[in-house]
Amino acid sequence: NILAMLTAQYYHEIGNSILYALLQSWADMRGLDGTAAFFASQSKGERDHADMVLGYIHDRNEQLALGTVPPVEPLPDGMPNTYLGLFTAALAREIETTDKIKAIRFQAVNEGDAMTFAWLDQPGGLVLEQVEEINTIQTILDRINTRMGNVSLDGADVTPAEMPGEVIHDIDCWLKARA
Repeated sequence: NILAMLTAQYYHEIGNSILYALLQSWADMRGLDGTAAFFASQSKGERDHADMVLGYIHDRNEQLALGTVPPVEPLPDGMPNTYLGLFTAALAREIETTDKIKAIRFQAVNEGDAMTFAWLDQPGGLVLEQVEEINTIQTILDRINTRMGNVSLDGADVTPAEMPGEVIHDIDCWLKARA
């Protein structure tokens, strides 16, 4: 069970990398250099996660099973067509990834697989990586909402079409300074 879940996680992480490359491309084609750099970094990070999973499979003397990368669908309608949509899609994907990792962790506990449990929870492991990634994207969304004057930070009263160019520019510059 654990090997099958780890194999599925490997392919999921590859799919995450592809998603972030698509979001990078969207931003790059619109001259949003900071945003493109952010998503390029995220794409590389997801490939690193896939490599971590593969390395762990090999450390357990197992072989990666043949699988497929799940379809990369950031939103039900396809690619996001707004700046806010990029980060909303990224957050949704990271929450989905976290749920998959939690399921592996739960299965490891049920099977008494202390090694996999410890590997997932180690410093720099997938559990802590997910906490960091969700926090990073949520921080960006909070900055967008704050910059737009949304005090509640939930974005409920602001539609993506209302996002002024200066907000996009400010967030893009902020991301570029951190890339």
